[in-house]
This record gives sequence, C-alpha cells and structure tokens, in this order.
Amino acid sequence: MVARYFQLRMVKDGPWVPAMIARRCRCTVNGGDDQAEHDWQASCDRFPPETGIIHDGKDDLGRVDHIRTYGHPISKERYDLMAARAAYDRTYHPASIGANPYTSITPEARHRALMTAPLPFSNRSPT
Repeated sequence: MVARYFQLRMVKDGPWVPAMIARRCRCTVNGGDDQAEHDWQASCDRFPPETGIIHDGKDDLGRVDHIRTYGHPISKERYDLMAARAAYDRTYHPASIGANPYTSITPEARHRALMTAPLPFSNRSPT
C-alpha cells in the first residue's frame, strides 16, 4: 500500500500541517533480523494497521480517522516541503506559528502581517 499525504489544521485558524497515512511494519522478512521499521510491502509476513503520522512524527492509531475526516489530499512533494519547513521553524524559529501548529492565528496578528507586508511590485521603477 502506498502512503497517502494530507494537510490539515490542528486548531481553528492554525497553520497547515502535513500528515500522512501509511502502514508501517516491523517484520523479519523485509526489516532484517533487527525488525527495523519500514513501509509495508506485499512480501511482509505481517499486515499492520494503518498509522496516522502528523508532521512531528508521533504515531497514533486514533489519528487516522481524524486525518481522513479533516485532511485535504496533497502530493508527496508538497508533504516533504511542509515537513522540512516545519522542522526548520522548530529549529531556527521556535516562537513562529510554523513551529507551534497548536496555536491559532489571531485576527490581530493576521492584520499586522498584512499591514507590514511589502506591496507587490513596489520595488519597480516607474516607466
């Protein structure tokens, strides 16, 4: 089974967070003698349940229905980009909204961001 990728919000007006639903297996056939975790394949000797994984890497079987209900499908490339951006924010900007997906964006913060954003084409010289 191929993993499916989604984006969802953890709180109302929060940032988009990448999520995926996949079958992760720990078997001796494809994982070796140490039973390393890997994506499920048809040759595996076990059939694991689907696991919901949200950007921070927490596995929780209860999240699968939450992701299916509230998630919007995205491509693997978009998932990888969002996951890398979230990891960057957690490392270098821990106070940013990208690093804290359980914090909603207040209307005041949204207004402030819109008012301080540069205007499009403002650096063009007049013709």
